[in-house]
Amino acid sequence: MEERIVERLKSLGYPEVSNGDRSLILCIVRKVEQEIRNYCNRAEIPDELAVTVVENTCGEFLLMKKLSGEVLGFDLEACVSSLSEGDSSVSFDVSMTPEKRLDSVIGYLTAYGRDGLNRFRKVVW
Repeated sequence: MEERIVERLKSLGYPEVSNGDRSLILCIVRKVEQEIRNYCNRAEIPDELAVTVVENTCGEFLLMKKLSGEVLGFDLEACVSSLSEGDSSVSFDVSMTPEKRLDSVIGYLTAYGRDGLNRFRKVVW
């Protein structure tokens, strides 16, 4: 899972992932997985939600880096003209400021797949 997240971050224009970044990624993966398990009332995450975990983790990671002021060197031009995953595609307004474009990317990634989680919910009595 970690390598898929690192590859996705690279595809979004994030520079080299450091060891400190990897530690943060592992913490965020656990958080995202726990949120999904709690929402779906499941002990394990279905394989179909792996892409949701990757996208949400990348979004949370970029948000943490932005809030800590550590997104220096992030190539916004590499990722913000459009994002597509499967049959979904989102295009961003290139006239927006770099910070607004980063916010759009983060919003897209953190919301990705959340509307499809209901399909995997289990009823708890």
